[in-house]
This record gives sequence, C-alpha cells and structure tokens, in this order.
Amino acid sequence: MLVRSTTYHLCTRLILLVGLSVNVQILHAMTADNRNDPFPVFRTLDPQTFVLGREKLILKGYAVDTKHPERLTLSLSPFSQRAVIGKDLCKNTIQLGNMDGRWAMVGLLMGQIPQGYALPPSLQEARQQLFPEVPAGAPIDDPFAVDREQECGFFEIPATYRKYGMRFNLEVELIGDVGVSLDVGLSNISLTPCTFMNLTLLGTTPEYYLCSDTQCDCLNPNLTKKNINEYLMAPYRTIMEEICYNIENFNASSLEDVRFFAYWRHAYPMNTRLDEWPDFLLIPFFKVGGTIAAGKRYNPSHTFAVPFGSQSHESVGFTTGINIDFVDLIELGGETGITHFFGRHFENYHVPTSKYQVGVYPFATDVNIHPGNNWHFTAKMNVYNFMGNLSFFFQYVLVIHKEDKICLDCSNDDCAFMPEILENLSAFRVQVANIGFNYEIAPQISLGFLWQAPLSQYNAYRSTTIMVGFNAAF
Repeated sequence: MLVRSTTYHLCTRLILLVGLSVNVQILHAMTADNRNDPFPVFRTLDPQTFVLGREKLILKGYAVDTKHPERLTLSLSPFSQRAVIGKDLCKNTIQLGNMDGRWAMVGLLMGQIPQGYALPPSLQEARQQLFPEVPAGAPIDDPFAVDREQECGFFEIPATYRKYGMRFNLEVELIGDVGVSLDVGLSNISLTPCTFMNLTLLGTTPEYYLCSDTQCDCLNPNLTKKNINEYLMAPYRTIMEEICYNIENFNASSLEDVRFFAYWRHAYPMNTRLDEWPDFLLIPFFKVGGTIAAGKRYNPSHTFAVPFGSQSHESVGFTTGINIDFVDLIELGGETGITHFFGRHFENYHVPTSKYQVGVYPFATDVNIHPGNNWHFTAKMNVYNFMGNLSFFFQYVLVIHKEDKICLDCSNDDCAFMPEILENLSAFRVQVANIGFNYEIAPQISLGFLWQAPLSQYNAYRSTTIMVGFNAAF
C-alpha cells in the first residue's frame, strides 16, 4: 500500500501549475467522420476513468469502503454545441454555408456534360445568353469566366449551427481488469442560413478581373454583371431545385452513432520501497471498439444537412496507452490510436464536372465513398480533489482525418465526373481543449461541468461545446 505524502497541499498546487504546460501524447478511443463534432464527449469525467477510481484510492492509502467494490460508472450529460464560422483548407475564416467554398454560379455552366445527361432548362437558358458562341453540347472551359476572387457570380452564405441534446455513458467491469463501455446520444441539430449574399452586387471585384464596371470577362462581352444576375443569381432557387438540391434550413432530431468498447487496464504500484523516489501508479491500457450508424441517414443533396455521426458510416477503432498517477499529486498519460470507417454506397451524389465548379455541382451520379482514417492525439492532466471535493482535468486533442476515396459507378470510359476534387476537399484537422470540473456531492457521486473549446481548425467548423453531467459509480 502506498504512503500518503506529508506535503500534500503544497505539492498539489505546485504540480497543478506545472502540469498545465505538460505535452504528453494521449488519445480518446473513437472519433467521428464529420467536421462539426469530430471529437464528441459523453461525460464530464476524466476520459480514462475505467471504473478504477476506488481501487486507485485504496492503492494510494486512502480509507475507502472495501465491502462494496466498484463495478460500474454511469453518466448522464446534457450538452449544447454552437458555431457561426469555420476554417477552410487555407485556414481562412469562412461562413458555414460555404464550407466547400462560395457557390460559383457561372461554374455550373462549365465543363463537359456527362453522357446521358442534359442541363436543366434554367441553366440551358443561362448558357445560351452568357456563352452564345459555344456550340450546344460542347464543353465550356474559359478560365476567365470564373472570378478568382470568388465575388462576381458567387454567393456567400452566413449560417448558424446549433446542436443540443443528452448523452449517456455506461462503463462496466466484467472480470478482473477487463470491462466494456457504451456511449449513446440523442440530439437536435440545426444549420440555418442567414442570407444568400449575391457578391456580384455587393462585392468589389478587382480591376484585373473586370474589363469595365459591368463586363466580367474581357474575352466574352456577354458575361456581364447584368446577365449573370438575371440568368444565374436571381433564379438561384429554381436552379437548385432543377439540379436536385434542397437548400432549405436543416433542423432534425435523431439518435447519434452508438459507440461500444471493450478495454483492459491494470494499476501497478511503483517505487513503494524506494523512499527517495515518488510513489505512483503505472496504468497501461488498451481499447477496441466500434460504432453503429443509428442516426437518421445523411442526405448530401441537402446542402445544409449536418450528420448525426460519421455521415452514416460504421467504424472500428483501436487505441493503446499508459497513465502515470502520482500519489496525492497529479495524473498524466499517453495514448495513440486509429479509427477506420467502412465504405458506403450513395445514389445521386453531386460530383463536379469542372475544376471551376465550387460549392454546388450541376450533375449527380452513384458513388462509393470510403472515408479516410482518423488519427487522434491528445494530452491529459488530471488532479483529483485538489480543492476539497473538487477535481479538475485538462485535455488537449488533435484529430486528423485523411482524404476519402470516392469511386464512381460510371460504366463509360469518357466519364466527365471529377471525384478527385471532392477527395481533395475531404481531409480535415481539428484541435480542441477539454476542460472539466467535477464536484463530489456524496461518495462516488459527482456533478460536473465540461467546456470543449476550439483551438485550431483546418477545413472544419469552429465549434464550442458546453456540457453538464451527473456521474455515479457503484
């Protein structure tokens, strides 16, 4: 049995200050393939509790009831998440309605028309008015027709993202050092566009793009602001309906992905016979698990749809690591792992047919999407009861999603679709900080508060999460 330190109060406060600067690699077990909530939290407790709290207190020498060993932990946690901006592939601040770029309306006319397809009536009329010299059916490939500054012929769409609901976590020790964990969530998600800003009227397109105050392409006198507004910008709702996009507000409630894990962990007392060295617990562990896409099916043709999990992809994951719990001081740890997502078939999935198309695309086809893997790295510091019954943990999180692989169900050799453009837009990277406080109101029962603060984003939402929780161990 470990001996309690006589310098408890002094060392606790000293290590707490020093520990804030520690950068140890540690990882959460499973993450999600979405850009709004890639690292969902399901409780306010230290993420590596592992139904081990009472055993650790006994090993540290605390007076604990040993007649009723701890067998499970239960957490109920209402939460709220919000974002109004994101970051693009260049880490520039963007509006949430333009996560893949401002909508390029002139780009809808560009590129080759796939075999068996035709432009809808509104785009055919726009093509005849803006590009009358191009023969019908011939591809349009005019690099000067699309504004490189994304203003003339573009929409900017500010939007507000909200997500709130209740999450449930259950961990059960089965036998010895082996246990299982279950995460279930129910949430409401909304993404509401504030306005469709016509930048052709509001923008300040530079002189090197405009030939005059009205003409947008020096080589095409028909590509004027007046014509772009009349044939592409003003009838945008009709155009979106004809190319099978739903641009209405998104608001839906559903289960989130159901997550389940099996884990092994064991606490080894160290330095118990070496007075000159600090006593600590060495706790190696590993997890293996998966997710079931239990939420509403993700519809990518709804331009403002937000997935309730990993875009309806099931997944499996593995992680392994180690924690070091210094007696009466601080707990640090290290962990690494990977999440693999299974492929899924999508029907009528919009795919670009030109490199000049941005945000929205005129044609859809059937595809198979195989998401890239997620790698996760975090750094954690946990201090138990550092101020009375109040405990605190800090966790740095890095989530890296690799590029997806998108395969066409296209049978002809001259398929016009360009899925590589979507593949290049699929990678994202997010850094957040999880800051949690938990106050024990009774033995093995606590109330908690967690703040997931955004630190850095790459092609992702800048989301902030607030969670409160009820946690109990039995």
